Amino acid sequence: MTQSTTDMFELQDRLNELQEQIADLQEKQKRLVKEDAASLQLERTAAAGQICRLPVDEDDPITWGVLGAFRTESQNHKRYSIYSTNLDEYLASVTNEQIAGFMTEFANPLTVEILKDLVRGPADTADLARKLKLSDENLAAQLARLESVKFVAQNKEKGKVQVEHHDVVVALLTIINITQNHYVHVIKEIDPDDRQASNAGSESNVRTRSRTTTKGD
Repeated sequence: MTQSTTDMFELQDRLNELQEQIADLQEKQKRLVKEDAASLQLERTAAAGQICRLPVDEDDPITWGVLGAFRTESQNHKRYSIYSTNLDEYLASVTNEQIAGFMTEFANPLTVEILKDLVRGPADTADLARKLKLSDENLAAQLARLESVKFVAQNKEKGKVQVEHHDVVVALLTIINITQNHYVHVIKEIDPDDRQASNAGSESNVRTRSRTTTKGD
């Protein structure tokens, strides 16, 4: 056996060892990810229990709101807003007309599609028109309507559009979560195993806001 052949076998053995080490590291990484996910879920459940504590000085108390975080290429986004009060005060905090008017904006599938495209940040209006298969005139009309209700803001000189305020994104993401729960648990038209979202169990779903506490980036 020549020296070059011996070196080749040694190189192959070393390569096999490295492949085994890589496989072991990958398995360890999977275990760590699973353990971290389980630990995170326990922390979320414990935090949810604290957040959902009811005020003791109110008749018919309520603690309710929105909570969440997501990451885009540009930055992390965190929002929570918790109300702790009594049920009558909470139900009367906005009028029926205000609730209906706000929710009506989300009844248009095209509005929802536009807002979904703006979750990650500003969009080029020309690209948006192509993606939505709308003429420039039709998109301009849609954006003008959304601008009139403070959902979006346009920079027409640069041909850009973005959400007017991040709370519009919070509203959209919250509505998506509520809609998921409705179709999974009430209408049962979505198989929970097919959803890409996290487990939406009632105890681990925290949607919270306080008369005195709001926080965001």
